[in-house]
Amino acid sequence: MNIFCQRINLSVAIVCMVNHTAVSVGRHTAFNQTSPSSGLNHSDFTSDGAKNLSTQTQLLSPLSGQLSDLGLVHGRSTVADTQETCGSAYSEQIHFQEDGTFVWDKETQGVLLGAIYWSYLTVQIPGNVLVRNVKKKTIILVSLTLMTSCTILVHGAALLSQWVVFCLRLIQGGCTALAMIALYGIWSKWAPPVERTGLLTVGLSGQMLGNIMAFPVSALLCKYGFLGGWPSVFYVFGLIGLVWLVFFCLFTEDSPEHHKYITPEERSYIMGSLKETEVHKHKVSQSNKVDYLIHPISELSFLRRSLLGESDSR
Repeated sequence: MNIFCQRINLSVAIVCMVNHTAVSVGRHTAFNQTSPSSGLNHSDFTSDGAKNLSTQTQLLSPLSGQLSDLGLVHGRSTVADTQETCGSAYSEQIHFQEDGTFVWDKETQGVLLGAIYWSYLTVQIPGNVLVRNVKKKTIILVSLTLMTSCTILVHGAALLSQWVVFCLRLIQGGCTALAMIALYGIWSKWAPPVERTGLLTVGLSGQMLGNIMAFPVSALLCKYGFLGGWPSVFYVFGLIGLVWLVFFCLFTEDSPEHHKYITPEERSYIMGSLKETEVHKHKVSQSNKVDYLIHPISELSFLRRSLLGESDSR
């Protein structure tokens, strides 16, 4: 759950971090600007629009008095009055709109959010090789320490550059992959075959629980948190990650054989059930080897009899 909370929190915090008004204005300005070869620019359209507005106002002026006499227009409402009213309403809307600090366009936001999945996918195969040769508890401790440190550093990294945040997200993705592979390895030593399905279901449900908790908690921290809101998202989840690391270090081992707090009955039950499974796997593999040797011999004998015209009756 801790892993997925730290992986998801940026998805909510980035909404509070980005100045969406500045991004929208920038995109609108870029859209309105045309190429130099066309010979048109925004000032041309502005002057043309002003001329058209003046012409429309002159045409509507003689009719305004007649419409007011009929009761259809109260007072002298003109296009300029309408523009003033709309402008004040728009200004009021902008005044109450809350925006963040960073002017990151949509493409940059997508790169930052997707960086963690790029490294997560890339580390899968080499991470599997590493987990086989290194103590799994050590891999989880190192990976989650790095991941938690990166979460705490996101605030300062964002103030420096979005690409520093990108590098931190890459590190978090690789750490997530290593930690998940090592966790599955630990489950293989702790879950008896009879109870493995239920234990894995409970353990892996923490992934969904982390996603469910991260979204509302991050939203509340963005709204009411310290340091302006969104920085508290990373500090709070980073602190939770550090506390989780302490408990993991104290109460987790690679196998029941080396655990300090497990009872002898539990240890004998888990290790005995796993040993029976290993014996069964060994017998199945030996029988498969015998089948691989017998089947080619019987097939060669059948082929010889077929070629020589021999029958089974002989």
